[in-house]
Amino acid sequence: MATERDAHPPRRVAPPQIAARSTISQRRTRSPRRTAPVDLWPRSAPPPEAIRGTEPGAAIGGRAAIIDGDTLAIRGQRIRLEGIDAPESAQRCDGPRGRYACGREATRALGAFIGGDTVECSANGRDRYGRMLAVCTVNGRDIGAAMVLAGWALAGRGDYIALEREARAAARGVWQGKFQPPADWRREHKN
Repeated sequence: MATERDAHPPRRVAPPQIAARSTISQRRTRSPRRTAPVDLWPRSAPPPEAIRGTEPGAAIGGRAAIIDGDTLAIRGQRIRLEGIDAPESAQRCDGPRGRYACGREATRALGAFIGGDTVECSANGRDRYGRMLAVCTVNGRDIGAAMVLAGWALAGRGDYIALEREARAAARGVWQGKFQPPADWRREHKN
């Protein structure tokens, strides 16, 4: 005779070192649905050429996922657009119609520039967070230059300075009102 216990498969338990790290937040919530250990490993790793592609001139291309206004991911590789600094996701700015989420607007603008097109990036090393620093293009157009010209990013290198001046003069993007430079905002909101 089958019992209720026989109807349910045995519960899988993660190795102790993973289970110990993943159950800390579960103890706080005490939700019966959150008792299973969290899988801390990615489902698929980026291809070897993406991992090795940190030396200057290394290239990576493909469909991009937008992370924020100056960061994207291609095949699991996080890429920071070199030479620009966009408002942080949680950052708010003052515009002609009051406060608005300028960080989210910058993220939307990056997504609009890329659309569903293939992004090609040329690496120039890595930043302190391990992200690939790169100049990226869509259909031959520099994405960083487009973000600066639209006013959704500040210039961080010489070839974008003239574009920033043009965006400021035309009151585009964050230049339509008052804002705190993203680097200053990050320093102020550090945890």
